[in-house]
Amino acid sequence: MNKAARWGIVVFVAAILVLAGYRVFHRPGTKVSPVKTVASISRKVAVFATHPKTRPIAETITLTADIQAINQAAIYAQVSGYLESIQVRRGYHVRKGQVLAIIKDTTYRAQLQQAKATMDYTCLNAKRYKKLLAKNLVSKDSFDLAREQCEQAKAAVDYAAQQLAYTRITAPFDGYIFNRMVDPGATIPASTAAVASNQNPLFTVVDTHIVKIVISVPESDVRYLKVGLPVQVMVDAFPGQIFPGKITRMNPALDTQTRTLAVEIDMPNPKGILKPGMFAKSILHLRSVPDAVVIPKEAILHENGHPYVFRIDPGNLLRKAPVVLGIVGRSNVQVEKGLDVTDLIVIPGQLHLSEGEEVVPKPFVPVFSPTSSSKI
Repeated sequence: MNKAARWGIVVFVAAILVLAGYRVFHRPGTKVSPVKTVASISRKVAVFATHPKTRPIAETITLTADIQAINQAAIYAQVSGYLESIQVRRGYHVRKGQVLAIIKDTTYRAQLQQAKATMDYTCLNAKRYKKLLAKNLVSKDSFDLAREQCEQAKAAVDYAAQQLAYTRITAPFDGYIFNRMVDPGATIPASTAAVASNQNPLFTVVDTHIVKIVISVPESDVRYLKVGLPVQVMVDAFPGQIFPGKITRMNPALDTQTRTLAVEIDMPNPKGILKPGMFAKSILHLRSVPDAVVIPKEAILHENGHPYVFRIDPGNLLRKAPVVLGIVGRSNVQVEKGLDVTDLIVIPGQLHLSEGEEVVPKPFVPVFSPTSSSKI
């Protein structure tokens, strides 16, 4: 059989098969099932879901802090003169009123003696004028002048006595010598001249039995601040150790340069382990909600800047539920409005889902943290 005959037989058989199939599928009363495609099959997506929980949540903020002495004073001499002796050195503990240094007082003693002699003379003269006035031997104006001179002489004695006392430079409060900038034998100016010429103080005395923690809080968090707000302080010198305290004072206005509010915490420091100038971090506990409705952060989606979650309706259909968020924690977020603990929400993998889609919820066990992460 040649090749042309073979192709003729193949075409004939194919024609018979097509005709037979046409008669079968188009036989009267015969129902033909449509072909099912992948696109026409309605599929259900498996998702992890959970219920919101009621948990305590807190908002904190971590800021750098400055440790300062509760009292610090730069000590200048009140009178000028030759520095005869110094009683203390850096690091010495001193008591209020303790003598720190002595200025040679020869000149000031002489001035006091002179003032006393003048006072004795003028006051005695005033007594004489008083007796003469009783006898109408002097005028009232002459007596008044003598009496006024006596009062001026008394004031001059008080002033000279005070100048003499200033030759003993004393500590203004209990504390420690932080700086000593002079040695015996120096000639020192009075405080007014020293400050005017920008000279260093003789000593700096600090009181560290209480330290003052100064924190600058951003404007956005000022609304949560109040006296008594809990604060935790940590320093690099004592890793892992927490020093608890509370806000003691607050500035009445913000710093216009930094837009921050300075708050102070007075912290007892009986052992002196906290040193002024140490670098510190502070954690301010701004607010807390003991029974907040909390969901995992990964459940939150945003549309045009507005947060929402996918809520699963009783028919396992997805619905977008707008929510109002509160405190944002490390892994959780507070929902103030939009959900309650009976709702079922989708957690991970919801980016490829759409509203109205039918899903198969699977249990998801989230980790609910009791507190929020610190804002830094």
